[in-house]
Amino acid sequence: MAEQSGLLDDPGSRAKIAAAREQLVDGFDDEQACATFSDLLELQGLPDDSHQTVNIVPSREDPQAVSGQSCIAGTYTSVALHSDSLEDLDAAGVRVLTALTAATGGR
Repeated sequence: MAEQSGLLDDPGSRAKIAAAREQLVDGFDDEQACATFSDLLELQGLPDDSHQTVNIVPSREDPQAVSGQSCIAGTYTSVALHSDSLEDLDAAGVRVLTALTAATGGR
């Protein structure tokens, strides 16, 4: 699936995915897991060393939830806001980011 998306057209991106696949076989420690999470966020277009993301699920065209994930210091955290009527997606994103920040102790 990643190959079909075009995300792996860049040799650096391909190398990061190959390293993540190898670690999946060998196992991750907490810090390696968060480093791989950060690499995956970078592949999605976020800046290097990003440690959190907020996404509209499944899409802005058909929003059913806003989810946020982070991986900081070996701890993965996920929060979500589900609603039958998500109208102000930007405000919902801010709410999820605020909840994610609170859940991670402000990190």
